[in-house]
Amino acid sequence: MKNLFTMIYTIVGIIGVLGYIPQIKELMKSDCDTSGISLQSWYMWIFASYVTYGYAQFAVKDAMFAITGLVTAILITAVRALILLRRHENEIYAFLGGRAAPLPAYKSYA
Repeated sequence: MKNLFTMIYTIVGIIGVLGYIPQIKELMKSDCDTSGISLQSWYMWIFASYVTYGYAQFAVKDAMFAITGLVTAILITAVRALILLRRHENEIYAFLGGRAAPLPAYKSYA
C-alpha cells in the first residue's frame, strides 16, 4: 500500500506542477488583464508552500514531499511575479527611461 501511495503522490505532484503552465502562459500575453487576480491569495499560497517545504525538509525529512513543496513555492512565486510585472509594466518601462523593450508576450503557434 505504501508503494501505491508513493506512486500516486508522484503522479499527483507532476500533474499539480503542470497545472501552473496555463496560468503562466496567460500571464505572459501582452494583453493579459490582471486586475481581477487577488495578490493576497497568491501571497498566502506562497507562504503556505514555503512552510510546507520547510516542514517536509526539516521536520519530516521526506525528500519527495520537500521537492514537491519547493517546486510549488517556486511556481507560485513566478506567477505572483508575472502578475506584478503585468500590472506595473508601464511604470517599469518608464522608470527604465524607455531604454528597455516592453515585456515579451507569449506567442502560441498552435
